[in-house]
Amino acid sequence: MVSREIRWTLAATRDKLSIFEYWTNRNQSALYAEKLELLFNDTIKIVAIFPFAGIETNITNVRIQIVKDFKLVYRIREEYIEVLKVWDTRQDPYGFNLKGYK
Repeated sequence: MVSREIRWTLAATRDKLSIFEYWTNRNQSALYAEKLELLFNDTIKIVAIFPFAGIETNITNVRIQIVKDFKLVYRIREEYIEVLKVWDTRQDPYGFNLKGYK
């Protein structure tokens, strides 16, 4: 099976860093943030091999992969997987939208 390249958008990178910062401050340790980074990376590597395994959305080629309490939102491109957003599902559910990804 062919693995596609993984590209993180600036927004998804900012989401990750914000989540990592929150947990590092809350726990006074970077250990959980480091574990999340590994978990996100391992999950998206699997997505790169099996891109259609994620939950289908109403937006063409945009899918969601659930990782613990987080959603990784990604777009399937011809040559690569584009990670669009990382969402902590414990946040206000009305703040989660995919309007800007059509």
